[in-house]
Amino acid sequence: MSWKILSVLVLAGLAAPVRAQAYSDSFTYPDGTVVPGWTEKRADWVVSAGRVHSVTVPTPGAAHAIMTKDGFNLRDTVTEITAYYEGVANTIQAGGLCVRENGAPTHTNLVLCKVQDNSTASMPPGFDIRYVYEYAATGVSTASAIAPIISSARIRFIVVNNQATMLVDNDLNGTWDSTLTRTLTSQLGAGDSGVLAAYLAPACAARG
Repeated sequence: MSWKILSVLVLAGLAAPVRAQAYSDSFTYPDGTVVPGWTEKRADWVVSAGRVHSVTVPTPGAAHAIMTKDGFNLRDTVTEITAYYEGVANTIQAGGLCVRENGAPTHTNLVLCKVQDNSTASMPPGFDIRYVYEYAATGVSTASAIAPIISSARIRFIVVNNQATMLVDNDLNGTWDSTLTRTLTSQLGAGDSGVLAAYLAPACAARG
């Protein structure tokens, strides 16, 4: 699966009196294995033709490739991407956003949202389900189906206090088509913010 991510990160510390922080990235860096200003947390990432790719499957026990933006260790955040599906049928693949991530080698400290391809032989390839997850000792989630299956999605993830809200614009027309919320019972402190890539897949690309 390949991803392009637009407005890759728009982050704000929402809890007063914390001063808001904001960032976006076009990923117009030279091709190579260095993504300036980002830290690889799970799997390897490279820049290629203005996109950032996850090029390896994460280590066992870590379902997603994760890369976080340096200097954005926050509790309350707004993050946003626009993603385009360019994947392969009959494989489970996903991408999205992560916050409150604390660098464990497995998913033990983070909150994430993602759109995912749960394709089977009877389904066309594309995003057919959305999730909001919190990972502590294990991962627990809220999910809803995407119907009809879509090939692109603009995603906004708002996490404030113990509330996580995922907004999805299915057709990129500027209107949010669905909302998915979860009341968090863990991961209530600050952590790093960033993007997550392919789930059990060899590549994921992000573009700003």
